[in-house]
Formats: sequence, C-alpha cells, structure tokens
Amino acid sequence: MPSVRNINYATPLNVGGIHFESRVIMASLALDRNVALDPLQAEYYTQHANVRFIITEVTLIEELGTEHPKYKYADIWDVILMTIGTLASLSTGASFALMFTLYKIILNNFLNFEKARILNTSAIAFNSTSECFLIETSGNLLNTVKSIIIYYLIIGFVTVFLFWLGFSCWMIAGERQIRRIRYYLFRSILRQEIGWFDTINIGDLNQRLISDIDRISNGIRQKVPNFISLIARVIGNFTFALFNGWKLALVFMSIVPFVVLTLNLTEKVIIKYTRAENQWYASVSSIAQEAFQSIRTVTSFHGQRKEEEK
Repeated sequence: MPSVRNINYATPLNVGGIHFESRVIMASLALDRNVALDPLQAEYYTQHANVRFIITEVTLIEELGTEHPKYKYADIWDVILMTIGTLASLSTGASFALMFTLYKIILNNFLNFEKARILNTSAIAFNSTSECFLIETSGNLLNTVKSIIIYYLIIGFVTVFLFWLGFSCWMIAGERQIRRIRYYLFRSILRQEIGWFDTINIGDLNQRLISDIDRISNGIRQKVPNFISLIARVIGNFTFALFNGWKLALVFMSIVPFVVLTLNLTEKVIIKYTRAENQWYASVSSIAQEAFQSIRTVTSFHGQRKEEEK
C-alpha cells in the first residue's frame, strides 16, 4: 500500500504517480487511492479548517504523465459522451456564421435589385427591353429568397437537433460523474477516524455534500456546453467579419481587450463571493439543523432568542 511522504499544504499531491492539481489536499483523495496515512499526517489533515470536504476547492482533473488533463471521475463512456457533446456544441456555435452568410446573400440580392431598378427607371419610358430586364431581375430575386428560406429552415432544424444533442450528452456524462463523486465522498467520510468527526460540524458537512456538488453538477451539465458553443460562435463570427470586411472588424476588435479584462474582473468577484456564500450557507445550515434536531431542548430551556441570534 503506497504512502504519502513530505506533504506540503501549498503544493500539489502526488500519489502513485498521479498528480492532483489542488492547493487543498483532501483526505478523501488519499483514501480513494487506498493511501496509508500515518498519525501525524492524519492530524495535519484534521487541523486545517479548509480541509472540510470543500468540493469546490478541489480540481477534478488528474494528469497521467502527460500534458493533456482529463476528468478524474469520467470513464470511457463519459469521454465518448463529452466528445459528442463538444462536437455538437461547436457545430451549434458555428451555425451562426453560416446563417450570417445566407443573410449576406439575401442583402446583396436586394441591393442589386434596387440598383437595377434605379438605373432602369429613366430608360423604361424609352426602351421596353429595360422593363423586361427589370421583371427578369425581380424573378431571380424571388427565386433566390425562396432557396435561402429553405436553407434557413434546414439549418434551423439541424441547429436545434445539435443543441439538444450537445446538452443531452453533457448532462448524461455530468450526472454519471456526479453520482461517482457523491459515492466516493460519502465513502471517504465513513472511513474517517472517530476523532475527525469531533472537528467537523455535521450540518456543515451535509451542506457541503449537497450544495457544493450541485454547483459542480451545474457547471459540468450546463456551463460547459454553453461555454463551448459561445466560443465557437465568437470564432465563427469573427472569421465571417474578417473575411467580409476586415477593416471594420479590426476597429471593433480594438475593444476586445477591455471586454476580456472586464469579464476577468467579474469572474474573480463572482468566485470570491460564491466561496463566501458557500461558507455562510454551510454554517447557517448546520446551526438550523442542530436547532431543529434538538427543538424540544431549545424550547424547554427558552433558547429561541439565542438560536435566532446565531
């Protein structure tokens, strides 16, 4: 049975050649790998307040001797589902550039028809062939619009199907991984020493087990396909803009650094307050759960006001 040596709280953990990218070393990760912890290391785990099974602090990615990470709790079927979902999400985002291309064709035909109408307005009164030419141009415009409408319908149905396929694959893969995470976390909790439970609030632990894993579930099942689709949409639209009008596209691209900076700052603020919210909800949930479990004792000793102040 392998053992963990020279563990530093601020450095990643290497167990059996597997590299865990996390500043928070969870005892559950060690127990999942059947790692033997000596008493000093076990005491080290229990003394740190951050090692309270905070799932949001643990990266679900491991590196197996390569530079390409993969999801730790994903099996081969999950990888296949995520691959299909990724390709479908990329196609969904790229479809917007294709629709803009069709829209460009329609606009060009309308502009050409209007130019022909203006140029032939003065000649209609003197030459009947100009009127015939204008009628023929109108017929070509109508045929082009009809064909573009058919293409729009086809692209719309395909996009809806790919959107459903991408989200379905990611939701199924995410649910399968979340089920494994819940199982391994619950199993690692049951395998802790008795003294470890004296340092952990049970209500806090229950809130972590439910709320934090739900956040991971929402991230895997919804945020990932949305992010992939948006990235493909941005790349496709920028490609379309640069191909059709690179000068105007470069002018608009000048504000991209400011947008990226704003999004980065917003993300940091959201992460900061989300962690604070998790801590606050966990503590409040533990207090409420303990009060409800001992409601008879609280009422008999007139402790309602004290529980409200907590």
